[in-house]
Amino acid sequence: MDLIHNHRRRPIDVRLEPLVGDVLDACAEGGLHVLERVALDGITIEDGELVEIRALSTRGEAELSVESRAVELVAREGIESSAEYARSIQDALLRAAGGFRSGQIEATSALLAECIDALSVLLYVIGRIARTLGTEASELEGWAGSLTAPFSELVECQERGDWIGLSDLLEYEVAARLGAWSERLEHLCVRTARGSDVAEGRSEA
Repeated sequence: MDLIHNHRRRPIDVRLEPLVGDVLDACAEGGLHVLERVALDGITIEDGELVEIRALSTRGEAELSVESRAVELVAREGIESSAEYARSIQDALLRAAGGFRSGQIEATSALLAECIDALSVLLYVIGRIARTLGTEASELEGWAGSLTAPFSELVECQERGDWIGLSDLLEYEVAARLGAWSERLEHLCVRTARGSDVAEGRSEA
């Protein structure tokens, strides 16, 4: 079996890599790279099929194609995506604030629930980015904690039916923080652009 990894061909030594899984692990470099595409004889292998493919022997005539990217690069790109996502959530929170002020309680409560779900996803992604980039993105740590107090107040406002107070919290506390997050993520994206170029060079080397 031959391997084409990121458009570079090399033969597979069946003594060192007897299974396709061994080859994929080598391409992933101990988790430092993400496998973006795996193909066997030109047929793309879906994620759900990878377990079966990993158990295949590397003996015989076949061509394994793997495309991978450094986790660091993926994380850096995630910063820009997260900034855009934060802006989208901020816009939705501002719409929710307006909806509560105008008395559209039921429909706006559903929108707020969607915002909270989206915010949970954003915080998860930011946490992954922070762990991947380490000290370079240390400012991302603790962002989730900054929402603890505002969300406690949100719950209290909902329980007592204080929709104006809820609107103010959404607009002046939560949405405002999301706007600041988006700006800081954009600045971090710019600062790490040079590091991304360096990592890309290492990945292609």
